[in-house]
Amino acid sequence: LQQSEAKFRTVISSAPVGIGVFLGRDLIIDMPNQVFIDIVGKGPDITGKRLREVMPELDSQPFLKILDEVYTTGKVFQSSGSPVNIVQNGVMTLSYYNITFTPLLDNNGNVYAILDISIDVTQETKTRQHLEEAQKILEDALELANLATWSIDAGSGQIQYSDRLQSWLGISKSERPVKEGIAAMTDSERERVKAALEWAMNPESSGLFDMEYAIVNQLTDREVVIHSQARTFFDAEGKPIKVVGTAQDVTSQRNARLLLENEVQQRTEELDTAVEELRATNEELQTINDELANLNEKLGQSNENLQQFAHVASHDLKEPVRKIQTFLSIIESDPETVLSSKSRSLLKRVFVAADRMFSMINGVLNYSTINATGHPTGNVNLQQTMDQIVQDLELLIEQKKAIIKYKDLPEINSAGILMHQLFLNLIINSLKFSKAEVPPVIILTASVGNQKDKRVVRITVADNGLGFRSNQSEEIFNMFTRLHSKDKYEGTGLGLSLCRKIVQRHGGTIEASGVPGEGAVFTVMLPLLQPQNVI
Repeated sequence: LQQSEAKFRTVISSAPVGIGVFLGRDLIIDMPNQVFIDIVGKGPDITGKRLREVMPELDSQPFLKILDEVYTTGKVFQSSGSPVNIVQNGVMTLSYYNITFTPLLDNNGNVYAILDISIDVTQETKTRQHLEEAQKILEDALELANLATWSIDAGSGQIQYSDRLQSWLGISKSERPVKEGIAAMTDSERERVKAALEWAMNPESSGLFDMEYAIVNQLTDREVVIHSQARTFFDAEGKPIKVVGTAQDVTSQRNARLLLENEVQQRTEELDTAVEELRATNEELQTINDELANLNEKLGQSNENLQQFAHVASHDLKEPVRKIQTFLSIIESDPETVLSSKSRSLLKRVFVAADRMFSMINGVLNYSTINATGHPTGNVNLQQTMDQIVQDLELLIEQKKAIIKYKDLPEINSAGILMHQLFLNLIINSLKFSKAEVPPVIILTASVGNQKDKRVVRITVADNGLGFRSNQSEEIFNMFTRLHSKDKYEGTGLGLSLCRKIVQRHGGTIEASGVPGEGAVFTVMLPLLQPQNVI
């Protein structure tokens, strides 16, 4: 008996799969081999311990319950490719196993332990999943491109059709001899296609087949023009094994091409006449272009004057508003001032209105400054920019109990002061329009890619705030636009319009999406490099 047990333990320890025994209903680990120990990932000292204690992560998975059922029912459990989440060496790892739980019976026929045999099939499972995904992508691509497929077995001489090609041919069989397939072509195409196909299957050729030809639907006699491409696969001796190809219905394209060729001649004749007319028209257009250039110059001057006026006007308006605020403060603090409670309420409202007016004037001033002033560009680390913004807003963040997450934000060539203003306004917007009693959570993510042969960075600012309706996604960028009550949410309505102005100044775009009650997402696309040193 001892020799048998020793031999059994030797078999277990040398087995290339994970093997272990669970004693009793408490599932005490016994005789685990090294593969089993590696799978568990908790070190070698697991013998004699309860499985639940060694692998607490199994509590949220079905295996402890399955083991208990095997123990109580005495029935073997087997599964293939089961996903298992295991904390291996401190890291939660998802792997796939073929699992067998076999009940072990004593002399009385009662279960006293369970033999666990686990085979790691993670690589095979992932490979199969990738193949399935690739097959699905291929099928979707074929469907999207309206492509049919066909193949020829050189040994049997049979040609295999996809469903789409069957419908073009008007046949119900997916397989037929090659001769019958060639017979479905028009008389003028048959010999040409046959010769090209035979050459593609000749070892001296490249093995490629690429032709455009007509086939006839056997049910409707409708002629369909297809563009067919294929490759021949040869064995080691140079003999053809299989031809695999695709086909696309190009009937409309060929008809359009023939129609175009007919029209080309007619158009060529008309073109000669049009050239003379065009020469006269060009002279008129040159005159119009000169006038447009003059108008553009005047429009540019008008815009410049308008921006200068907005800057000067908003700057000059700040002084009387500042005086209003000062005089209100004097009235409020003057001990001889006697006001009724209603008057004090009205005075407070005047204070609020004056502050709002001052903020709006500052907003207009900032907005006009964006285009009125040249801003030098340089390398700006957005991670450091966000660090500074979080520090600037420290008090507001603490008051709101907000959580702001950002990591590995890139470095871009831009105007640093404008980048600071852009993300400051976006963060303030998310903090301001947060839900009551719900701490704001703001998440910034960034990725770098290509857009129209230009390297760009895509930055999203997502929050869990009030959100907005989808039909308001453009409206919120308009000047002085407010989606919520100004009495409940302070502000000028200029913050997001200023953000769009800054992004456009850098040659980028900003978009917004939201769901009422769930939050908003702002997506900013900015070029990594600016073409000029000053923008």
